[in-house]
Amino acid sequence: MSSRRNKNVFGSVGIIFGSILLLLIIDYSSKPDNLPLSLKPIESIQTYFFSFAFSSGTIGWILGGLLLIGYLVLCYFLGVWVQKVFSN
Repeated sequence: MSSRRNKNVFGSVGIIFGSILLLLIIDYSSKPDNLPLSLKPIESIQTYFFSFAFSSGTIGWILGGLLLIGYLVLCYFLGVWVQKVFSN
């Protein structure tokens, strides 16, 4: 049971780290060079979905959501992999 709980904890930490990294990447790529990098999650997610919706309409919303979910799942499995590597 403890192994399963550790797996979920490390997966959740991977999702949190991955979302923060994604938000910083979106913020960095959408700002001009003279503005500092800041962590504004609502603004970054709005920019992310607006870019998909502006370029593809309703299909862009669906594609953007699927890509975001896929990225977070990848971060979860990366966290589980890190837990597996460090537990051995």
